[in-house]
Amino acid sequence: MRRIRLFFLVAWLILSANGIYCYEGREDTVKGKKTDQAAARPPAAKRVAPREVKPVVYRGVRYEAPHFGSLRGADYKGGHVAAYDVKTGKQLWELEVYTTIIREDMESDVQDVFITQLLIKRDRLIVINENDKRFELDPKTGRRFH
Repeated sequence: MRRIRLFFLVAWLILSANGIYCYEGREDTVKGKKTDQAAARPPAAKRVAPREVKPVVYRGVRYEAPHFGSLRGADYKGGHVAAYDVKTGKQLWELEVYTTIIREDMESDVQDVFITQLLIKRDRLIVINENDKRFELDPKTGRRFH
């Protein structure tokens, strides 16, 4: 019985933290006056900012996974990798590795999926995102291996 209660408590905490459980408020009487508990409660916290991804340097090229394109004059959140020449700093290529479809009925920031890791393995650039999906790229061209 204890495990069942613990399970429901953990489930409720997870759902409420993700905004899936929504407190609608109720009318209570405090000293004879009606109050709306939802109005007194602060809004739920938004998603925590993603951690920066450590760049990878391989054969004179630095690979980065910028989280926000708006900082670079583009309109994206996550899913991009860029390659730069180490000596000149010139951008060699940039690739949208994956796209995230944003549902209209949910807040967009909780739906964003960011890259968490870049690494080189067997002459391939490996990209891993928050959903533990793995993508393999050609480090020279940025093209995806299927």
